[in-house]
Amino acid sequence: MNLKLNSLPPACRIWQHSYIRNASCEHFGLGPARGFLVAGASRSGTRFLTNLFQGLGMNVSDHSDPARGADGAVSWVHGLHRSSCTVPSWPSLRFFSKAFLLLRDPLKQISSRAESTEDVEDFDWLEFA
Repeated sequence: MNLKLNSLPPACRIWQHSYIRNASCEHFGLGPARGFLVAGASRSGTRFLTNLFQGLGMNVSDHSDPARGADGAVSWVHGLHRSSCTVPSWPSLRFFSKAFLLLRDPLKQISSRAESTEDVEDFDWLEFA
């Protein structure tokens, strides 16, 4: 058990499992933080938002891209430390400077997934420790 993690205030413990900068919790990462992270569940509009940002000329990646975008990412999985969750890794361990949560009406989101004819993504790589 990590004694340093247990000595943190409860509100700071969650940040220690993320790649999101939080100065008040002294959670900084390697190098200066840059870019943004938008986290959202499947069928909440993450693909649309990624395409929108890319259409505006921003270098933004999603969870399936081989590298993190210079401007940010729309991907809930890349906000987590690998020690907490096994996810595809990106070469950069630089923290995000801002994080946002993309929400959609849960009932519309669930019905959208149920009615979707596209292939369900393969999440075999996702194994919680």
